[in-house]
Amino acid sequence: MLLSKNVYDTELVDSDDSFDSQGELGMNNDEAVQALETKVDTLLYRLHREEERKNSYKQKLISEKIIRQHVESKFVGDIQRLTQLVNTLKKEQISYRNRIRSSLFSSPPSTSNGQASMLTVAELACSATSGSTAPLQSSMNINSLQEEGVDELKNFRINEVSEFA
Repeated sequence: MLLSKNVYDTELVDSDDSFDSQGELGMNNDEAVQALETKVDTLLYRLHREEERKNSYKQKLISEKIIRQHVESKFVGDIQRLTQLVNTLKKEQISYRNRIRSSLFSSPPSTSNGQASMLTVAELACSATSGSTAPLQSSMNINSLQEEGVDELKNFRINEVSEFA
């Protein structure tokens, strides 16, 4: 009996184990693998981009935190310096008040023209406003004062003391 080349068993051709069906399945597997590889590459690219964004955002947050800490430290330093200045000014104000208060209660030394007492008042006025002890001779003409002017100053001091008491 002669077998022809093109005669196949119908069961063999229709089965999944046949060579022809495996060839189609192999081509489908290659396409599926290629599609999956493309999908994996796309997902890896997205993951990489998301990681870059995340790292960029972290860097931005770190930079903002460093800047905020720097600004806060400068602010705290400025507040401390201003607090020290305010305390210094309060101490100076108290010392000037005490100097002025003590000069109100003390009587000026008697001089022939009253220059010594006016010089003390001029020094106090100058130091209370500017912190220096240079007399204000340009704003007060000491030589033009007479004994009556010194008496008026004594009366003013006595009136000031009685008003505060």
